[in-house]
Amino acid sequence: MGKSKTQQEQSSSSAKRKVSCLPCRLKKVKCDGNKPCQRCQAKDTECHYAKPAPVGRPPKNAVVNKLILARNEAPTRSLSSSLCKEFIFENVSYTKTTPNNTSYLFSGKDTGLQYYIKDIYSSFFGPENSASNELIVGGQATKSAELLKLVSSVKMYDMLQYFTWMTSDVINIILRRFSRLSLDNYIEPDFTLYSLQIDQSKDFFDDSATGGDAASATVNPLNSLPPQQAMRFIECFFCIHPYSLMFNKTMILQSYWTDSADPLLMTVIYGTTVYISQLLEGKPVALWETVTSENHRNPFLNYAYVLINKASAEASLSRYQAIILLALFEVTFGFAKRGMSLFALGHMIATRVGLFFKNRPRMSDIEEEACLMTFWSAYNCTMRGCIEMDQVPREVLNKYSRPFPPATLDESSSYQFDQENNNSRMFKSYHYLVESFYCESVISQFSSRLFGYFPESKDNIFRRRPSFIPTALSTSTAISLAQVDIEEALNNILDSFSVFIEHNRHRWTPQQQYTIEATCVLYKIHFSFLKLFVVAAKLDGIYESRPHSGSRRHGRIPVPIPTTTPDMETPIDLDDIEVVIRMHLVVPMAIDLLEKTHSFLGSPLNYNNQAERLPHGLVASALETSAKILILKYRRDPWDIQSWNHLEAAHTLTTNHRWASWTSMLIIEKQLKEFFQKYPAPPSGGTDSILNSISNINNNLYTTDTYSSSSSEAAPEVLDNLSTNETLESSVSPAPISFLFEESNHLNTNTPGGATAFSSQQQPLHNITDSIHNNNEPHPNNNTVITFEHTSSASTTTNNALITDSFDLSALQTPLPSSAMSAGGVIDPTTSTIIADSTTQDVGEQQVDLIIESVLGNLL
Repeated sequence: MGKSKTQQEQSSSSAKRKVSCLPCRLKKVKCDGNKPCQRCQAKDTECHYAKPAPVGRPPKNAVVNKLILARNEAPTRSLSSSLCKEFIFENVSYTKTTPNNTSYLFSGKDTGLQYYIKDIYSSFFGPENSASNELIVGGQATKSAELLKLVSSVKMYDMLQYFTWMTSDVINIILRRFSRLSLDNYIEPDFTLYSLQIDQSKDFFDDSATGGDAASATVNPLNSLPPQQAMRFIECFFCIHPYSLMFNKTMILQSYWTDSADPLLMTVIYGTTVYISQLLEGKPVALWETVTSENHRNPFLNYAYVLINKASAEASLSRYQAIILLALFEVTFGFAKRGMSLFALGHMIATRVGLFFKNRPRMSDIEEEACLMTFWSAYNCTMRGCIEMDQVPREVLNKYSRPFPPATLDESSSYQFDQENNNSRMFKSYHYLVESFYCESVISQFSSRLFGYFPESKDNIFRRRPSFIPTALSTSTAISLAQVDIEEALNNILDSFSVFIEHNRHRWTPQQQYTIEATCVLYKIHFSFLKLFVVAAKLDGIYESRPHSGSRRHGRIPVPIPTTTPDMETPIDLDDIEVVIRMHLVVPMAIDLLEKTHSFLGSPLNYNNQAERLPHGLVASALETSAKILILKYRRDPWDIQSWNHLEAAHTLTTNHRWASWTSMLIIEKQLKEFFQKYPAPPSGGTDSILNSISNINNNLYTTDTYSSSSSEAAPEVLDNLSTNETLESSVSPAPISFLFEESNHLNTNTPGGATAFSSQQQPLHNITDSIHNNNEPHPNNNTVITFEHTSSASTTTNNALITDSFDLSALQTPLPSSAMSAGGVIDPTTSTIIADSTTQDVGEQQVDLIIESVLGNLL
């Protein structure tokens, strides 16, 4: 009998049933089936639907046979276009590049990983490391309570901005370590110290890390994991885990279905995903939560350590990735001592794999990128922790450079390969994740090079070496710093940072341009006011081990003088001539930084109209730094209308409704309000500044992307591949004090207080010493000491010509004459201030102003 009309309609309705998109299917919520669906559109999430596939799984032998055919028909590094179009179960067109001979760590295949990792852990955190005991146990009583309160308030509901947070932290910690110009908007958290304090483990394989249940930890959870659940874990991993960018999704799926996956790697992926997947349920993740609460450890995480304990010392890409992924999890959510030890083990594996050697056999493009992303993931996290704890990283991390990761998705071979194979990642705004990771890598690299000149701490945990590493090191492991002035070396690095920006900014998105350029300008401003602890240190050669460091540090290093400490406060004295000169030199930079911030924030298109994705810490520090420099300028020149207008412009930025509620913005807004209450406004008149244009932000008048990438011919990339022979002193300018200042095309050059290019008729500034002596004869030392490179604001061509003006300020590096007579008294040669003043204080200040005007009059 035929079907009734009702049955036919029901059958037709069932056949046309709507299919849920992958994001909705992962979260187990209702989907309307549209493209894009309503939920994805509301949350700005990429909406993807699974490609229809045959019912059931293909036979295992069919999959393996297709893999063999792909290997025979295609070269090792080629991709078969026909196979790339097939559904995921048969997507095995990719062939891994495997070395001819398996590599093992030092002692060969007879020694397992557990031997190395236990020795590393004991060297760093064992009872014989007095530096570790002093740093971790000694500071516990004084900081534990306040750190616990701070850490408990940190809850993460979304990890999309994880790399942006890390980048802002690195920048602000560097500023706090080096600069006398303090910032009030940033509170240093001491997270790393707290994580070490709460980790009470005494051994790497301590049972306390498994909740005390060692027996259950030996049960293999992989045996009872059904394929459907494994697929869900893998999809979740590539949906919410920020470090999923270390992996190629197609490779992971292929290795799973062909049973060729490294069990340790899959265990770590499952274990970290199980914890972070609570984000999909609307529950936050918290720092070191798996230590403070045993319920958050899971069988996969515990079993990973069983595998490490039994694993051979084989060095492979998958082993390297597994170790680093587990280390990243532990230092953030778990046992920090374990995580730090795993980073050291991972670096050993990377060295054995040949990551740092140019003559090694090249892997495929996909594997090369995966290896590169893994390296930078470990590097960035290591640098952030070392900088926070004043632990100068091992020289080898800076000696062996690697290319930076892809700046955008267009440069990512791994992403393109996944797209070709219909394995799209469902990570919300994955492009933002990749772009922010690139920014973190660039800033971490230059920040660590700068931090190499930070004076050696007496308590350096990582100077002690494991027993399996020979104590006698070759000269190849030393930085071999040149015997130069520390301030000169720091500015040489900043010069190379500027050159790197100039040659690569055309590849960057607007937010990347602002993040990297603003960081460089921030560093230049703050490094003009170095702490005495830094600037007074001396570069010394190889020296004997200190009581707390446990071993010697090789190469030339900055050694602090005994009378200085890192916490020593040196107030900025506006009666000090050198301080005032430096302040005048950085005023154009402060205005430029304010302009960059205004241009970036002024167009919501630059950050996709999502203020929550802005680099909060960087924006706040940029505004506060600009404001403090301009306040200093106004205090020296009380009727400076331009400084006043710029300060009003900064105040207008802080009150914008998009970010006015940020705690950091409230602090800056309060500082500016107090300034306006204390200091009277200058008489009206003068040239308008950027105040009027900034006030238009609230009216949403800026719709043009001022930070859009240039359409000019691509400039050759430099410094993305730093030579392994290049020392930290490779410089653009040999000057003891040098600044490279790039003026953006949008800078208002009509502002007298702004940064303007010198005209061909203007004369370079004359020597400071000659100014003090009223002597116009040229100084015998003609070396260029301060260099400003300006981009002509009048040029609108794609190749902007640089106009360079140089003038000698070498007197800043040498003692002044024994005395210098002035109208109001005598200038002290040691402090550069007027002493024995026979007139009023106002007359003395007038004399200083005359000196400054005679030196810098052409600049302002």
